[in-house]
Amino acid sequence: MLLLRRSARVRTYRGLWAGVSGSLDAGRSPIEQAIQEIEEETSLSNADASPVLAGRPFGFVDDELSRRWVVHPFRFKVSDDASIELNWEHLEAKWVEAAEMNRLSTVPSLFDAWSRVALLPGWIEAALDAIRENRSAGAAELARQALDALGSAAQQYQTYSPTDLANLLDRTAGALRLVRPTMTPIGYWASRFHAGLVEAHANFPDLPALRSAVKSLVKGQGLNIEADQLGDRLADDIADSLSDGDVVLTASYSSSLVNGFARAAGQGKRVRVLALASGRETPSFGRRTADAVRSAGLGASVVPDEELPAAVERADLVLIGADSVLPDGSVVNGAPSGQLVEYAHSAGLPVIVAAGPTKRLAATDPTLALLRAGRLETGFDLVPADLIDVIL
Repeated sequence: MLLLRRSARVRTYRGLWAGVSGSLDAGRSPIEQAIQEIEEETSLSNADASPVLAGRPFGFVDDELSRRWVVHPFRFKVSDDASIELNWEHLEAKWVEAAEMNRLSTVPSLFDAWSRVALLPGWIEAALDAIRENRSAGAAELARQALDALGSAAQQYQTYSPTDLANLLDRTAGALRLVRPTMTPIGYWASRFHAGLVEAHANFPDLPALRSAVKSLVKGQGLNIEADQLGDRLADDIADSLSDGDVVLTASYSSSLVNGFARAAGQGKRVRVLALASGRETPSFGRRTADAVRSAGLGASVVPDEELPAAVERADLVLIGADSVLPDGSVVNGAPSGQLVEYAHSAGLPVIVAAGPTKRLAATDPTLALLRAGRLETGFDLVPADLIDVIL
C-alpha cells in the first residue's frame, strides 16, 4: 500500500505517515472527495487508480487536538505502470506491506482504516477480479455471479467467531458494490445481501447458525429466487411491449432482452431482431444476441455497426437493455447504444429501454458519484433521458 509522509506545510500531523486523505467538502460525496484527493496528492488519474472497496466509516477522538474525526476509508487499485508525483502536502512516498504500518509513526487510526478495506482471501479477490474483467456477460448475469461469490464466501471463510465472519462478508459486499460501477444490479444485490447479513448476525449468535442463515439468504428462498422472479417479470414486460411482425433494432447484449424475445416467441409473436455487432469482440455481442434469438425460434441478423443508419430505416422500434438507470432517467448501456438512440430519435423511431428495478441508481448511491466523476467504463454509453420514450 502507498504511504505518504506529511510535510511541515499541512495543518495537522506534520511529519507522520498517512494514506491519501483530505477533509470532506460540502456538497461532495466521500468517494468523489477520495478521487479528487488522489489526483491532487499523487497525480494519479482515473485511468491509473480504480476504486475497489468502500469500508464502513468510523469515528475516533484525538485528545491532543480536541477533535473528533469521522473517517470514510476507501481502497483503490493502482495500475502497474502508474507513477506517483507528490504535491506540497507530502515530503516522500513509499510502498509498504500492511504490517509495516505498525513500525512507522503514522497518523492516528491508520491501521483501523486499512482493516476496513484490507485485502480479502486470494480466492475471493480472484472472483472479484473475474467479475471486474468480464466483458462478455451482461449486468444481470454478473449480478448472479456476485451473489454466488457471497454465498461461497459465507461457507468458505475460515473464522473463529460470527463477528469475524460478518466483518469479512461485509467487506466482500462492499467490494462488490464498487467492482463494476456501471453495472448497477451488482451493487443492488450486494446492498441487499448486506442488509440481510446485518439482520442474520443479530439473530444468530453462533458461527454454524450464521453460515446457515447466510446460505438461506442467498440461495433457498432468498435473493437468488427474488432475482429470478424479477427477471421473469421483466421478460414478460418486454414481450408485452412487442407486437406481431415488429422489426426490433438493438445494440450490445442483454440476457433480459433475450429472455423477453423468447417470451414473445412463446406468445406466438413473429418478431424479427436486428442486432448491431456492437464492437469487434469475437464473437460479437450482436452475434451472441442473434444466436440466442434464433434459438428461441425468431428471425435475427447481425448488422455491422457502420450500417446503423440503414438499419434504423428498416426497424419499427429500438429496444435496448440497461446497466444503470440514473435518477434523471438517463441510461448507461453498452456501446453503440448512444449512437443508436440518437439516430432512432432523429428518425422518429420509438426507443424502449428494458431495465427493471435493480438497475435504478438512488441519488445517494456511491456508484452514482463515480459516474458523475467520469468513471464510465470503456465500451459503455450514457443515453440522455430526453431521447428515451419508455423505460420498462
